[in-house]
Amino acid sequence: MKKRSNALRYDPIPPLLASEDPAIVLFAERDLLDKTVQVENLWQLPEVQKNSQAAKAGRLLGLPGGKENIRSAENYNQLETYRNIGVLVEEYGLTKNTRHS
Repeated sequence: MKKRSNALRYDPIPPLLASEDPAIVLFAERDLLDKTVQVENLWQLPEVQKNSQAAKAGRLLGLPGGKENIRSAENYNQLETYRNIGVLVEEYGLTKNTRHS
């Protein structure tokens, strides 16, 4: 277990472990308590499934229409696909090595 600093007014670990967000709990256990966790399990979360399916299909999630005079619809689709992949990597720690079943 990592040594905890006494510089904080309260221990932030219990609220993190009590979070309703499975990703927060998983990363708190892994990063703060040095537990072995299965990041692959995050692939089953509805938010991850939504972003994963959108990225695979190259669909837009939140860019209504776009402005053709700035970018083509294809460019908007590519931009949104990369954004969805970024969410999977940044918020859920998913990579090509954390494959889903």
